[in-house]
Order: sequence, then C-alpha cells, then structure tokens
Amino acid sequence: MTAAKIVKNNQIKYTYRTSIKECMKALGEEVTKEAIRKELQQMLEKNVFTPVHIQDVKDRKKIIPSMLFLKEKYNAEGTFEKLKARLVGMGNYENREDYEINEISSPTVALNSVMITAAIAAEEMREIATGDIPAAYLNAEIKEDVHMRINAEVTKELIELDNGYLPYVLGDGSVIVHLNKAIYGLLESAKLWYEYLSSKICDMGFQANPVDACVFNKNIGEDQCTIAIHVDDMLATSRSKELLESTITDINKVFKGIVWNKGNKHNYLGMTLIFNKSNKSVSIQMQKYIEDLLTKTKVVGKSKTPCDTMLFEINETSKQLNSKDKDIFHSTIATILFLAKRARPDLLLTTSFLSTRIKAPTEEDQKKLDKLLRYINGTKHLHLNITGDKLLEPWVCIDAAYGCHPDGKGHTGAVEGIGKTGFNHVSRKQRIVAKSSHESEIIGATDQASPALQTREFLEYQGYKLKPTIVYQDNQAAIRSMTKGKGNEGSRHIRIRDFWIKDKIDSGELVLNYLSTDDMVADLLTKPITGKQFVKLRNKLLGWVEI
Repeated sequence: MTAAKIVKNNQIKYTYRTSIKECMKALGEEVTKEAIRKELQQMLEKNVFTPVHIQDVKDRKKIIPSMLFLKEKYNAEGTFEKLKARLVGMGNYENREDYEINEISSPTVALNSVMITAAIAAEEMREIATGDIPAAYLNAEIKEDVHMRINAEVTKELIELDNGYLPYVLGDGSVIVHLNKAIYGLLESAKLWYEYLSSKICDMGFQANPVDACVFNKNIGEDQCTIAIHVDDMLATSRSKELLESTITDINKVFKGIVWNKGNKHNYLGMTLIFNKSNKSVSIQMQKYIEDLLTKTKVVGKSKTPCDTMLFEINETSKQLNSKDKDIFHSTIATILFLAKRARPDLLLTTSFLSTRIKAPTEEDQKKLDKLLRYINGTKHLHLNITGDKLLEPWVCIDAAYGCHPDGKGHTGAVEGIGKTGFNHVSRKQRIVAKSSHESEIIGATDQASPALQTREFLEYQGYKLKPTIVYQDNQAAIRSMTKGKGNEGSRHIRIRDFWIKDKIDSGELVLNYLSTDDMVADLLTKPITGKQFVKLRNKLLGWVEI
C-alpha cells in the first residue's frame, strides 16, 4: 500500500496506491527509492533478517508473506515531515495458538498518565523533551523461529544494497529470510519491543510506576526525571535540566538517530502540548485535526451547542441510513471521540450517546451528528487548558441523570482533576437500571470514584503525599447515605456501594463535598444543557476559567 500526492486547488491531498511502481509514477522514482532504501538499509545494519534457501526451511507452510508500504508522515499540526517506507511481516498468517496471551500483549502509556505527567510538568515548571526512536521494533531480538518471504519488487531493491542476497533469489524473484529481530507486524513484536525498551530504561536507574508500566521515574536527591513511553514515542520531563540532559545522553547511547524536541511546544500522541510557565499551565490542542475533520465532512453552518435538549430521545420510525452512510457515520463518530477524549471534552456527551447508535443509525441520528459538527465548526478555536495548581489535592466531580435513556438506564458524567482543571472526562450510559435519582447518583459516584483512587495510587508512586481525594456531588441525600454507609434498605447492591464509599472515607482516601448544580461541571457530561449555563460550564470544563 503506497501513498500518492494530488494537488488540487493549491492544497495537497493524499490517496493510497498498491505498488511501488504506482508510487514511483505518482511521487517520482528518486523520492520513492530513497525511502525504500533507507528502510532496507537500517534493516541490514541491524541484522533484522538472514537469507535462507527455501529447501532449508522445515515447514514451508509457516512462511509468512511481507508487505512494504509508504506513507507521508505529519506532525500534530499537519506539517509534512517525510515520506516513510516500512517493511512489515504479515502477522495475521501466524498461528495465534502458538502463543500465550501474555506473549503478545504489550502495554502503552495510558492517556490519563500522559495528562497527569503534563499537569505535573506545568505545575513544577519542568523542562520537557519528546523524541521518537527510529525503527524501534528492530532493536528487539525475536524468540521464535519465523521465516518470511520478501516479494520480488522489494527483493530487487534489497539486492542493490547487498548483492549477497542474489544466490537466494527464487524463480519468482522473491527471497526467503529468517527473522532475527522483531519486525513490525508480527504478533509478538510489540511485547518484545516493550521488554527490550523497558529493560534499557531500567538499566539507566529508572523504575516503572506499578500503576502504569509505561511511566518510568528516576530520582536523584530532590530531582526527578519522568519518562512516558507509547511504543516508540517518548515524553521526558524534569525540574533539573542537567538530569534531563543526562537522561537524553544515556538514551542516545542505546538508540541512535533520535531527534529530540525541547522547549515549551511538543507534538505527542496526536496532540500539541503547549506549556506556559508564567501561569503553570499546559494547553492541549488539536487544531489541524479539527480542520481535517471539518474538511472531510464538508460542514456548512455553525451551532452554539453540540446538541439540543432531545438528545436522548429516539424516534423509532426514523429511516435507517444506507450501508455507505452508516460506515461514514461510524467513522465520523470514532474521529470525534478521539478528539473529545483529548482536547475537547465538551463534545463528549453527544459523542457518547451517538456511539451507542452506530450499529443501526437513523436519519434522526445523522441530524444529531450534523448539529455536533456545526458546533465544532463554530468553536474550532477551543481547546483544553490544564493548570497544575494544588497537585496534592486531587478531586472528581460526579453527576448522574436518572432514567434518561429509552431503556430506563441513567447516564453518568465525571470530571477528574489535579489542580484547577480536569484532565480525565467521562460521559457514559450506566450499566444498570436505578430505581430512583438517589440510586442513580450512588451508581455514578461509586463507578467513577474507582478511577479517581487509581489516580491517587499513580501519584503516590510518583512520590507525592496526597490529601484525601474530594468527591464533589450535587445530591445531598446521596452524600448522607454514602457518608453514613446506609442506603436504601430494599436495594442490597446499592447498600454495598454505600458501604464501599464509606470504607474509602474512613481510610482517608476520599471525602465527599457538596457542590451546587449550577457549579457542577460534570452536569455538562450528563445531560443536554443550553444557553448561558452551557457556556459557563463549558468554560470551566475546558479550563478557560477556574473551576
């Protein structure tokens, strides 16, 4: 699969082609071959594979095919960086039964951990660096005996770099290789790479946070360096410039060719992080992502709110979308959800509801999506601002809407934060039916207090001594029953939830505080709100004013 450039109306667009020849025709032979040779050369240098004669392969049925694809690489702001080639093994041809689940399951840093790390860096005015390890997987040695076929087109380029492969070329122009390194695409490659990378980081004196195995810390005196890793992307922070620089030096000794970005502006995991030391804040922006979404969906017009008050109402007589429009609906919802969970939590309520409609969306659902897109079009300048003040006072606002879904289930909204602004936002349909608004509030509170406790544990392993996490509620009856551990006597499962919260209060981990509905920012993630109240809560949610 290869990408071709098309220039239309002075804008560069890209489509995908299926062969090297097509890519050469579209992008030029020199550009295409340069990308391919760079990929193959690094594989040769890292001894990724060794050519073998096919008669020496014991089980030829297990030879997996390979694929080389080319794509344009952009940063989070949409700026073109390079044409990149990648040769991958077709791991879907491997037998999954040959592996245990723990042999192919690899962790990546949790989004919450990234947000917390960014908030800490903002509050402590840390130095920040981001880097991408080139050809990451190719550093890890493979443990299984795997053979792969390289097709004729790629073999031709490979021989130009190393004619030692020529005696192994088969009649169809392909070559069989034995894999020595964890090439991209194999079932086990991600896990092998994580094990290799984490071992090297630990060798440098770092320790993994038990709550998130992809966050590592190194402490020297009062100084700490934190590294968050997502496959081959690293985010490193430290108050000590010297400690950060020495860490970068140590990493560079192990992994060659890393281009580090330092300063206050970083592209990481699809987000642009902009740190402001003057007010100890970090803004999470995805402006180019929004522009691309609006261009793709051809949005016309603007809306002041993402939904109307009838969001949860379903018209059973509304006509279902055809197959093509259904796929577009699904894809658009997934695209917006990625944005909402990172930089635009004000989109989360509507997106959360529409995500429950993707199996059989109707014309009514499409109208609701169109309104959401018009809202994005009218507010594309908005983004999340996190101010890392009062790190030792974590909090979570939790609200619930009773029986708002057609099946009688309620809806929970939650905003979890450290400092002045939330970093984790939740808007989801409750899993069970509550018998009253009181029960619905308790269900929401107990469900969302759990991740707040996990945040406490994460921060404690980061070295912070915390005050009790404040759980803000706007239902005083629910606060009383949870504080006393006495719920509705007729609902055993609710009483158990009350007792659970009471246990966490008694242990000093949680404290329940009342917050009026007018100031309950989670209300925006629970039910449709319009007018001035919507703007007020949206600004609080995004950190445009203090919570």
